[in-house]
Amino acid sequence: VHVHEKEKPPTRGECLTNPSEPISNDGADNVEGNLIVHTNDLFKVPNRKVHYHSIESDSFLNNNDPLGVTTFQVVGLLGQGTFAQVFQCKNLETGKMCAVKIVKNKPAYTRQATIEIEVFKTMMKK
Repeated sequence: VHVHEKEKPPTRGECLTNPSEPISNDGADNVEGNLIVHTNDLFKVPNRKVHYHSIESDSFLNNNDPLGVTTFQVVGLLGQGTFAQVFQCKNLETGKMCAVKIVKNKPAYTRQATIEIEVFKTMMKK
């Protein structure tokens, strides 16, 4: 599915983040540093920042160009924990469903997420 310039983005749905009151990051984050997310929100992520872990042999990304962008549409909330929120999303290029983890906007959590990514990369090589 490709969104054409004349098409309107999907209507923003239910707020999935709790608490939902905007406090920081120009109104994008709540008091806990979580990004405030609604159903149908779109995440546009540079491919170089997308890390996928799958048992499937084909690539999760339709376009493996590191300079490209992948767009994910939020379907629902899978979980909200100490340092991140996990959303069920649809990759709009491939149509595949996936989980997207959004780490809190705090340096200590960002460092922990980087370690977690390295662990997954190591596991996938074995």
